[in-house]
Amino acid sequence: MLISNRGSFAILWITLAVVFGVVVPRSASAQSVIRVPVISPYSGPVAFYGTNYLNGVKLAFDTVGSTVNGHKLEPYAVDDECKPESAVTEVNKLLDTAIVTIGPGCSGNMLATQSLLEGAGIPHIFTGYGAAITDKGDKLVFRAGISDRVMAKAMVKWAKPKFNIKTWGVINDTSGYGAGGAATFEKVAAAEGTQVISHVTYNPGERDFTGVVLNVAKSNPDAVHVVGYEVDLGLLVKQAGQTGFKPPIIGPVAFTNHEFAEAAGPYANGHYFMTIFLADDPNPAVQELSKAWAAKYTGVPADVGTIGYEAGLILIDAIKRVNGEVTKESITEALRKTQIPISPMGPVEFDAAGDRQGEGLVDIGVIKDGKPVFVTKQ
Repeated sequence: MLISNRGSFAILWITLAVVFGVVVPRSASAQSVIRVPVISPYSGPVAFYGTNYLNGVKLAFDTVGSTVNGHKLEPYAVDDECKPESAVTEVNKLLDTAIVTIGPGCSGNMLATQSLLEGAGIPHIFTGYGAAITDKGDKLVFRAGISDRVMAKAMVKWAKPKFNIKTWGVINDTSGYGAGGAATFEKVAAAEGTQVISHVTYNPGERDFTGVVLNVAKSNPDAVHVVGYEVDLGLLVKQAGQTGFKPPIIGPVAFTNHEFAEAAGPYANGHYFMTIFLADDPNPAVQELSKAWAAKYTGVPADVGTIGYEAGLILIDAIKRVNGEVTKESITEALRKTQIPISPMGPVEFDAAGDRQGEGLVDIGVIKDGKPVFVTKQ
């Protein structure tokens, strides 16, 4: 179900309000408050993740409705610094009080805290990409976006004929996200009839990537896939360009954020990437979200803001369908039955592992004049 291009912003939110069954209680005293921790980095080199995740959640609550069946939803920031040890510390503080979490958003942090959250019976709406998160048999995890496995498969299918790819090089950081994403990509590449012939890693925060690039170049791959965080990848792409590296470098969603473009400079141009949101995607729901974001914040939501928004929609929908007391158990049961027909990414439904289902959820883009530009939906 899509909103017409001629439909107004008001019509979209009215439709969403009908879909999600949002109601306003007759009096403030009738409200109960559900505090929703949004666990993500709000400090450190990827602090913008947390800001945008939280802004996305708030936008969903503000536009669709923060009061659902008499329950006031109040999101708040929990800073895990994108460090697993910090995530464990912060999640331990929530185990006796939280009835649902959004995040952790960094894949390595979710891996480090999954057993804690599941052991406490707390459903967790995951806002990251790591495929391993939903491979662990965790019955309480629900992915608001899509996994790097889904994105890698879409990207390889698209890139293979475009660049006549038979062989790949892979460069990734050693974080949980980077290592997991690279392992997932290698499996997908093999399944699609291509081969990874060189694989080099680096530690997050490194600033000299010349050796990494030259090491991969020795094997002369047809293309290179990189997995890591924005600034690191921007510097890697810049230094690759300065060495005259020729194979196309195809990146993750990090390529869409301005931190990557700033670090890479003009060397970002011409490189392709996979993501779940591009502001120039003609999908009417994407355009409406972009307008709403610009009106409330600045710029565009990019992937992190969009997934935060989707997580907010998912939680609103679950609370709407809870009959009786809102508890960890009742929210979990409602999340398992999620069926949302409208969202910027498309319909929302989860499989038994908590992964989001659906086709055509991946955007392929390219950097032009320092900005991410929509190419196709895959």
